[in-house]
Amino acid sequence: MLNEQPVAVKEQQKEKYEKILAREFINEAKVVSAFEYYIAKYKPDQIIVIALKTHQPLVQGEQITILVDNQLQIDKLEGIKKHFHHSLMKILNNGFISLNLDLFDDGVTNEAKRYYTSNEKFKHFIELNPIVNDLKQLFGLELD
Repeated sequence: MLNEQPVAVKEQQKEKYEKILAREFINEAKVVSAFEYYIAKYKPDQIIVIALKTHQPLVQGEQITILVDNQLQIDKLEGIKKHFHHSLMKILNNGFISLNLDLFDDGVTNEAKRYYTSNEKFKHFIELNPIVNDLKQLFGLELD
């Protein structure tokens, strides 16, 4: 069963997209709840789950911006964007929402940036204390 597609992709292919005319008020809490419902129901790829859970979405009126950490997450979300957008419209009972993807920037929200790779962590330590780089060179240390 190597050719099996993720559940979200299968559902996307089966579902017809009916027009949603409702226009209920949405806020950040409702959007986060909708993300959790989508993840539970459609069980998307782990990269998508991480992208949806890592940062709080920005909600401005009916515009939802999902902040992601890297281009891979954007690419994965773009692959299911139509299905995900329509599912959000149904879950939130608002057919007028728009969905945007954007890379996380420290200046946009109050959230702290998360560092995953050794290189990202090291660069952050150097910003906090430049002597760390001198110690690395002095002892001939290398990052994994």
